[in-house]
Amino acid sequence: MNEIKRDSIEILAPAGSIESLYAALKSGADAVYLGITNYGARAFANNFDMENVEQAIQLCKERNVKVYITFNTLIYDKEFIDIIEKAVKLYEFGADAFIVQDIGLAVTLKTIFSDIDIHASTQMTIYNSLGAEFLKNYGFSRVILAREITLEELELISNTVDIEKEIFIHGSLCICLSGQCLMSSFLGGRSGNRGKCAQPCRKTYSVLDRNGNCIDKLSKKTILSPKDLALTYDLNVLRKLKIDSVKIEGRMKKPEYVYQVVKSYVKLLKDETIDENLLSEVSNRNFTKGFLFNLKSKDYIDLDSDKTKIGSTVGVAIEIKSKKAIKFIKPVNKGDTLHLKNERNRFYQITLTQNYEENQILTDEKISDLLLNSKILRLYNESIRDKLLKTKLSMPDTYKVNLKFTGKVNFPAKLEAIYQNNIFEVYSKSILQKAKSSPVSEENIKNQILKFPQNYEIGKFDIEIDENIFIPLKELNQMRRDILTQIKLFLGQIRTTVKSENQEIFTFCSKNEIKTHKLKINLEISNSEWIEFIDFKEYPDRIIKIGRAHV
Repeated sequence: MNEIKRDSIEILAPAGSIESLYAALKSGADAVYLGITNYGARAFANNFDMENVEQAIQLCKERNVKVYITFNTLIYDKEFIDIIEKAVKLYEFGADAFIVQDIGLAVTLKTIFSDIDIHASTQMTIYNSLGAEFLKNYGFSRVILAREITLEELELISNTVDIEKEIFIHGSLCICLSGQCLMSSFLGGRSGNRGKCAQPCRKTYSVLDRNGNCIDKLSKKTILSPKDLALTYDLNVLRKLKIDSVKIEGRMKKPEYVYQVVKSYVKLLKDETIDENLLSEVSNRNFTKGFLFNLKSKDYIDLDSDKTKIGSTVGVAIEIKSKKAIKFIKPVNKGDTLHLKNERNRFYQITLTQNYEENQILTDEKISDLLLNSKILRLYNESIRDKLLKTKLSMPDTYKVNLKFTGKVNFPAKLEAIYQNNIFEVYSKSILQKAKSSPVSEENIKNQILKFPQNYEIGKFDIEIDENIFIPLKELNQMRRDILTQIKLFLGQIRTTVKSENQEIFTFCSKNEIKTHKLKINLEISNSEWIEFIDFKEYPDRIIKIGRAHV
């Protein structure tokens, strides 16, 4: 395999819960994508609320990991105000980008937040250069390409459109075109475009011939169930095509899955080998390269997905003294899930209650009908969870800051911070007065001001105060918070309140009510002679631009 530079491609990990977020950070992800309750394409994931998402974003920002917020569903009018209000807070928390499906929402977000990236969700079904160019012209900075795209189409986009490109490299696939599946909505009223897909494609179906008779080979088969995508050894191809980000699917999956898959791709991008068995022990469908390499449907669909589970072979079914047993060919752990086949060719699973070493034997009433000589597969490896729990979260970047506090009677108190030759200043709201009973001491000031986060190293702390002065402790705490805010703004970890020249297009109003606004019409024509056909009385606020008209 040719050498691949680790820093050439961003690894984007799913964070469907706070536990999965920690797993992504521990395993070396460059960025994470996460959803907010009600507005992500995974409505049944343990999505973040507005209380814990701020903590999640800061956790990432302190480790130089980017955070992309998924607004990748279609938005109802009654939800528009709420989602914009949430977007404002997420912007201020420091989110790096919004992933959007709804074009109206995308244009509004880009107008309000001129300095944030908008990523086109794979739900927008972009698989050609015209679609990518269209999105670029509407202010999108990245396109998450449809999973149906081929290498030829991908190469054309890379060579002709100056826009960031992101593709999926691992995880579950859909049977229908990205963003176009209505099967779940029609069958059960749960729309995939609202994040509520019931996955009817994973169920068994039978195919009938033209006479209505069931075709034996296609009777009760998972004929619509795709295998899982895995491009483990195709990363160099993607790098040559100038792919900016590779995405791992899995916001509904366990933290162990996130940890192991991300860790594997981090190694692959460093040109290191991986144990592929570990990938099959956190996700048990067969793997495919998807449509990227023009595979035929038989290489994409798993007709017996309920039977053809993958995992690592850990044992074999044997018989000892007329009783069925399992002989292990490698060590297994308490908590591991095993996949077994009985004498009726049916499959079932058991969870181990103790550790077993190589060549040890397991006998149990639960396996009394094991099919002799059948392979024993491990579908879930508890040791991956153990490694995840034992892996320590990397320490956040450390910031060395010098402080100076000045307190003079008849003036506001002043707190200065110096970081990398940059000076930050904040003042108390009140004017300092002589204390009537309990003057503030240097010790009081240190106790309140030095309550910085652990990743801040305080160097010098000079204090210059008049004797016998008074300042409320709550003001000292507020000054510390204000100086921290200034430093975080400087570091780009948070943003100030939204301001935009075009923010008048949107008025924050009462819930479920969108106020109408008088709009100015911009009309572009290619011939000045056409002006006589325009009714200026109907459009008094028109702006006429003569040039090449765009279709």
